[in-house]
Amino acid sequence: MPKSQSPLKVGVRVVRGPNWSWADDDGGEGFVGTLREINGSDHNAAVVQWDNGCQMQCRIGYMEKYDLRIIDNAQIGIKHENVICDACESGHSIYGMRYKCIVCRDYDLCSPCYHGDKHDLSHSFRRIDSPGLAGVNLPPRLTFRKCELKGIFKGAEVIRGVDWEWSNQDGGKGKLGLVSDIKGWKHKSRRSTALVQWLHGNSEQYRLGHKGYCDIQFVTPASNGYYYPEHLPILGQTEEQMEWDQILDIIEIEQVKELENNITVDNERNTPNQEADSDLIQFLDSSGYMYSSEIIKYVDAVNRGLPEINLVDIFYNVAIQSQNEQVIKLWEVVKSVAKLPELSSFGQNIVKTRYSEQFIGSLVQNGKTYLENSYKKSMINLLNMNIAELHNDPSKVYQLVKSFVDLRFQGEYLGLQDGMIDNRPLWPMVYYCIRIGDLSSAVYCLECSTLEFPEITWVLKQKLNCPGDALINVLEEDVRHSYRTFVRNETDPFKRAVWSLLGGYNELSEVIRTADDYLWFNLNFVSSDVCSQYTNLQHSILENQGETRYDAFNKPLVYFKLLVLTGQFEAAIDFLFLTENFKEEAVHMAVALNELGLLVLAQSSTLPLISVDPVDPKPVRHLNLGLLIKSYISKFEERCLNEAIYYLFLLRNCTDANGKSLFEVLVSDLAIETKQYKKIFGEKRDGTKSRGLIDHFKNVTFGIETVTNSLKTNGLEEELLNVYTAVNDQEGVLKLMCSMLSNVVNLESQPGSLRNKLQEKAVSVEQQLSTNHSQAVSQNLINSFLKLKGLLRFFDLYRAKQYPDALKELDRLKIIPLRFEDISKRVRNTTSLDEHFHKVIPHVLLATGLILLDQTDRIKKREDGMDLSAADAHLQRLWKQANCVINFAEQLPTEITGPATRRLIEMELWMH
Repeated sequence: MPKSQSPLKVGVRVVRGPNWSWADDDGGEGFVGTLREINGSDHNAAVVQWDNGCQMQCRIGYMEKYDLRIIDNAQIGIKHENVICDACESGHSIYGMRYKCIVCRDYDLCSPCYHGDKHDLSHSFRRIDSPGLAGVNLPPRLTFRKCELKGIFKGAEVIRGVDWEWSNQDGGKGKLGLVSDIKGWKHKSRRSTALVQWLHGNSEQYRLGHKGYCDIQFVTPASNGYYYPEHLPILGQTEEQMEWDQILDIIEIEQVKELENNITVDNERNTPNQEADSDLIQFLDSSGYMYSSEIIKYVDAVNRGLPEINLVDIFYNVAIQSQNEQVIKLWEVVKSVAKLPELSSFGQNIVKTRYSEQFIGSLVQNGKTYLENSYKKSMINLLNMNIAELHNDPSKVYQLVKSFVDLRFQGEYLGLQDGMIDNRPLWPMVYYCIRIGDLSSAVYCLECSTLEFPEITWVLKQKLNCPGDALINVLEEDVRHSYRTFVRNETDPFKRAVWSLLGGYNELSEVIRTADDYLWFNLNFVSSDVCSQYTNLQHSILENQGETRYDAFNKPLVYFKLLVLTGQFEAAIDFLFLTENFKEEAVHMAVALNELGLLVLAQSSTLPLISVDPVDPKPVRHLNLGLLIKSYISKFEERCLNEAIYYLFLLRNCTDANGKSLFEVLVSDLAIETKQYKKIFGEKRDGTKSRGLIDHFKNVTFGIETVTNSLKTNGLEEELLNVYTAVNDQEGVLKLMCSMLSNVVNLESQPGSLRNKLQEKAVSVEQQLSTNHSQAVSQNLINSFLKLKGLLRFFDLYRAKQYPDALKELDRLKIIPLRFEDISKRVRNTTSLDEHFHKVIPHVLLATGLILLDQTDRIKKREDGMDLSAADAHLQRLWKQANCVINFAEQLPTEITGPATRRLIEMELWMH
C-alpha cells in the first residue's frame, strides 16, 4: 500500500508541533486549537483558531518548518469502518486516528485510549491516520514524555467565540457557560461539537471543529488527560517523513539503546486499564487531582529509571496553579529548607544525619535565608516597590531600608543613639539591612556614620567575605565582650539588637515583633554548640511553647513555619494533617520529603501517626507514613485502584515490623478490602498470566501469593478460595477445595453451612475443569477433587439411609473395593491421591462398614421380606464385602486409616 499524506482538511484539532516558535500564543504546550484555513501557494501555511480565542497563521511546511501536530481528526469524519477499539469496547467503529498493536494479533486502540495508556506501554504500534493509508510505525510509549491536554473539554468555562451566530442563546455577550459534553455532528463526525450549559439555564450544542468553525472560546480551560506529543502526526508532512527515523532525532540515542535492550515482548492482548480521570476527580478537589497526576508521572519516571525528580519543586508548581496564597506559602517554606546536602555521604541513620553539624548548619542557613527574603518581600509590598529593581541594583536595597525606616518611625527617634545617616537613625538602618540578609548594605551604613564601630564592621565584613572562617569566632568574642561591658545598658534597642546578634549573646530584644523575628534571632544564635543549641530551640517551639502559644489552629501557617524552619518535619506534617484545610498538603509534603530521604519514619506500621523513640535525642518524632498515605487514599481506593496503588508504591522502601515491604503489605490489604484480585494481580489464562495493575511497576517481586499467605495466616479460607477463583488459579482452587472439603465432607448437610457452600462451589469448579484445559494441573489433584466432590453425594445418601444408592455411588467413585479383585488397584489409586483426600478415608471406611452392618441386621430381622435361601445368599455377599473392605483397609498405611481398621473388624464380628 503506498504511503501518502495525512488528511489535510479544515476542522482537525491541533496542538503545537516540533518547530513551534510563537511563545504561548496558543496558551502553552498542550493547549488545543482548530485548523481553520489552509493557504499558501503550496498549501504550506494554515490559520488556527486556538481554544483561548487567539487566531494565528502557522507553518505547515513553509521553509520546511512545521508548527502543528494533529491531536484528533475525528472532527472531519475519519472513520475506520468495522474496526473496534479493544480497550473501550464501545461497539462502534473507531473515529479519528487508529493505533494498531504490532506485537499483538488484531488489537486496535482509538486515539483517546492510546494516549490514555491503555494496553502494554512496552508494545510498539502503527498509527493509521485515515483508512487507506499504510500507517506509521511508532516506538513503545514507555520512555516518551507525556503532556497534559487542555482546552475546551468537559468542565471548561466558555463564552461566545469568533464564529458565533446564535443571537443571545448564551444570555448576552460575555456570559459564561459550562461545557457538559463533547459530541459529534449528526453521525457524520465525532468530537466536533460542544454541549454548553449557560448560566442562565439554556443548554445548546455548538461547533468546535465542525467544518472549521469555532462558536466558543474558553475563559477557564479543562483538562482532557495526557497525550504523547512525539506520537502525533505532524500537520503537512507525509507518512515517509514521519517514520521512525524522524522520531530518532527527538529522543536520545541512549534511550533508544535502552529501549531495545530492556523492552520484552509480552504476548498478552490486554493490560489493565488505568482508572478514568473522571472517577478520581469525584473524590478530590482540583489541587488533590493535580497532586495525584504528578504522583503518577513521578512514579512512572521512577519505574522507567529516568533522572531523579524533586517532588518538592513539582508540588510547589501545583500550589502556584491552585492560586491559593496560603498553600503557596506552605510550599515556599518547605521548598526553602529542602535544599540540603547530599544524604548519601552521611550514612543510613537519618536521626544522626539530621543532628550532624553540617546538616544543622544547612538547615539554619536555609531558615535564615527564607526569613530574610520573606521580610524583604513584606517591605517591598508595604512600599509598593518593584522587586526586579532590587535584584538588578544593590543600591535599591539601601533605598528600600531607608524608606522602610521612614515609614516605621515617622520621625519618632526617641531613645535612638549614635546619630543619623541620610537623615535616618543609624542602628535601625543597620539592623534592618541585617534583617533582610544584606550585610554589604549594613557595612555601608556603618561606614557612612561619623562614628566608628570597628568590632561590628569587622565581623560583618568577615561574614560577608569569608563565611565559616575561624576568625569570625574571635571577632564575635570581641563584640560579645563590648556588648556585656558597654552596649547592654544602652537605650537604643536596635543598637543592642545588632550587637547581641553579631556577638552571639542570646538575649530577647524589644525589636522582636513577630514569630518570624523570634525564630530569625534564635537561628542566628545557633553557632558554637550547634546540636545542643538547635535541639533546645526545637524543644522550646514544640514542647515549651507549642500550639497554644502561637494560636496554631487559627494561624496554622505561623506554627507550621516555625516547625519546618527548625527541621521538625514530622511534627509539622502531623500538625498540618490535623487541620481541616491542609490535609492534602500534609500528605504530599510527607511524600516529597520522604523521597528526598529527609523523614524519620516509624519503625512499626502499627504505631500512631506520630510517635517517640526513647533512645532518640529530644524532641525527635517518628512519622507513620504508611498510616498517613493509607488514610488519604481511603476516600478513593475502591473506585480508583490504579491511583491508590501508585500512592502505595511510594512506600516501596518502607518496611513493617517483620521486615516486609509496606508496599507489598498494603497492596495485599487493599486487594482483600476491595476484592479486586484479578484487576490488581491479573489472572492465569491460556497457559500464561495476564497483567494486573501491579505489573506496571518494575522490580516488584510479589504477587497474589502475598494475599494468599496473609489469608492463610489468618485462617480466612473462604476468602482465599474467592482469591484463587478470581485470578483463575485452577491449582490453587483445587488444592484449597480438597483441603476444605476434607474437613466437612462427612458432616450433615445444613442450609447455609460451609459444607453446602462448598458443594455448590464444587459444581462450578468441575464445569471449569471440563472447559479449561490450558493450565498444567496434576491429574492426581484433579482426581482427589472429583472423588471428594462425589463423596459429598455419598455421605448425603448415607445420612438419608439410602444405602443401596450410597454403595452404588461408592462403586462409581472407585474408592472402596467391594470385590477382592479390585483391592490392589484401589490401594494404588488411594495412596497416590492428595493428602487431604486421605483424611476422609477413615470416615468413608466406617460409613461403608455401618451400611453393610445395617443391611445385615435388616436381612437377619427379615425386614426385606426375602425367603431364607435368598437371605442367606445376600448375607454371604455382605460378609464377603465386609471382608474385602477390611482387607483393603489393612493394606493402606496406618497413618491413613488410623483406628478405622479395628472398628471395621468389630463391625464384621457383629455381622455374624
